[in-house]
Amino acid sequence: MQLYDYYLQLRVSQPHAREGEPVPITLDLLAGHWFCTIRNVKLLLKKMAQLDWIRWQPGCGRGRSSLLTFVIPAPDLISRTAMDLTRKGDFKAAVELIHTYGRHYALKDSFLDWMSGYFGFTAASSEGAVLDTLRLPLFRHPVSLDPAHAIYATDCQLISHVFSTLLELDPATGNLLPQLAHYWECSADGTEWTFYLRKKVYFHHGREMDAGDVKYSLERLADSATGSSWSWFIQDVVSLTPRTPYILRIGLKRPNHLLPFFLTFPAASIVPEDIVRDSPSLFGRSPIGTGPFRMEFYDKYICRLHAFDGYYGVRPHLDVIEMWILPEQLASYRPKGKDKLIVSHGDVPMPAETYKDQGFLAKEDHVFDGSTVLTFNTRRGPCRSLLLRQAIDRLIDREAMALELGDNRIGPSSGIMRDFQLKQGSRLPEVPDLNAGYAPSLSVDELIRTSGYAGETLRLLAYAQHGEDARWIAGKLTEAGLSVKVETMPIAAFTDGDYVHQADMCMFMPVSSSPLGFLGYLLQTTNYIHRHMSSALQSRIQNAVGQIQRESSLERQAAELLKIEDMLHAETALLFLLKKTFRVAAHSSIGGVRADRQGWVDYRHLFLRERGGEEALDEGDRTVDGSGLRVPDSADERP
Repeated sequence: MQLYDYYLQLRVSQPHAREGEPVPITLDLLAGHWFCTIRNVKLLLKKMAQLDWIRWQPGCGRGRSSLLTFVIPAPDLISRTAMDLTRKGDFKAAVELIHTYGRHYALKDSFLDWMSGYFGFTAASSEGAVLDTLRLPLFRHPVSLDPAHAIYATDCQLISHVFSTLLELDPATGNLLPQLAHYWECSADGTEWTFYLRKKVYFHHGREMDAGDVKYSLERLADSATGSSWSWFIQDVVSLTPRTPYILRIGLKRPNHLLPFFLTFPAASIVPEDIVRDSPSLFGRSPIGTGPFRMEFYDKYICRLHAFDGYYGVRPHLDVIEMWILPEQLASYRPKGKDKLIVSHGDVPMPAETYKDQGFLAKEDHVFDGSTVLTFNTRRGPCRSLLLRQAIDRLIDREAMALELGDNRIGPSSGIMRDFQLKQGSRLPEVPDLNAGYAPSLSVDELIRTSGYAGETLRLLAYAQHGEDARWIAGKLTEAGLSVKVETMPIAAFTDGDYVHQADMCMFMPVSSSPLGFLGYLLQTTNYIHRHMSSALQSRIQNAVGQIQRESSLERQAAELLKIEDMLHAETALLFLLKKTFRVAAHSSIGGVRADRQGWVDYRHLFLRERGGEEALDEGDRTVDGSGLRVPDSADERP
């Protein structure tokens, strides 16, 4: 343990002590706190005093209190030490220090400004080669990089760069594109699909991928020992048959024209059978795929990806992506004027004129493919009452909510499929009357009175990024006489069935590259929507999805999905709330910026443009313009 650790441990243990004011303490107490001998305590105190971190006035006689005076504020020491470690290239130790002690103290803006200078694009000259590196902060530790457990958006983003799927979805058109499979075809009755694999596709550990790996990757999703929540999309599979090393035939018990679309999900990424079988529990920490980047290093504080030279597609322009996993409380901080690629998910963007003044070539606002939703727990508690759910729906004025909260909220959502088709210019039938057949003449007060609500406190869970929306809703419900408690959901809540089961409402934002992706939120067993639905509604949804799978026409699939959304509207099983935008701004020094409709940047295409006066590189790292890249951090899940 380093000297600064001893000091900071002691400082944290004395939260009420002030710098410059003596604190009575004994050597025995210090020895117990530091788990060392009295002799070592005296050596540690002497070194700290020599560095002017403390002043020490020993007491007379063993067991007598001495006087300890803290001199250096803990935030100053944390900042100073982290800066020193970073300069020495020990980034892991610097991030670990910030994690360990940063949660106890507010770090100074001057230090955060300095630290941000290490984020962004750097070029390092080593042995005659130049490595282009993107260093960026993450404010939430990935839960798992095993595709079988791909739930959270941050995890899926990393998985998509380490692994590949058989097919991919064109974010611009929604069309299926070849990836690991270069061609696929379906039998006339829709019960048999054949996928033709690319040859000479290699995993990061050097072995060629074959049809056996594809078979294993899909089978393990259905294996109860894997514990994946994605088994639903291959539940109709009755056979997985490698016809040759490069041809896989999938037999189904009923037609499923959505199977190719489901195979674009991160969960359907292809994994190496030999590696996963040998160490299944470690695979989420040491993933190996066929994607454009291989995992070079990954622990609690640093995640480093390196471009895979054997990638079957176009090799990334970047050589290294290094992510520093920082405490979540630092996520709201952004150094003014230093970001060169900004993806803003709702934090107040810079004034419009500032973008131009600071050299940004492009500033585009995009609408998320998805909307915020509010689920109701119809399995227990007051929200089992349809009348109460209808009352809550009436109390949430989406137009007023968007207007009052502002920022990136652009208006009410009519539903995932409806929003998408309206964006495409389609004419749709009106949203069904939620009160039809149920008590259309009742006022909100009458709905609450006749619902059986008896003053119970309703627990409303929301991720931190949706906290403002949740508090607005709680305020409106409270004004109407309902008791509501808003709780910020921890990351682990998603996989904690009991925690979600005890909640009355959950607020989050499902996002997907296609409206059909919303089916994943309805069927995935760990999802809030699925967990809060009644068994009867779950069964109806299953039957409706079966109908969509039987349809080969995209138009008919869309029409059936609209029927599912209408079913949810009629049951008031969940509420579609607001549509939101995100902003992407790229500086003139950054090229290849591609952001999907979920607000995620594809790192494969990023590159650093030539800059005047920067052609000659010194040995070591150089950060171009001190530029930083702000990545969105999201606990919301995506298929």
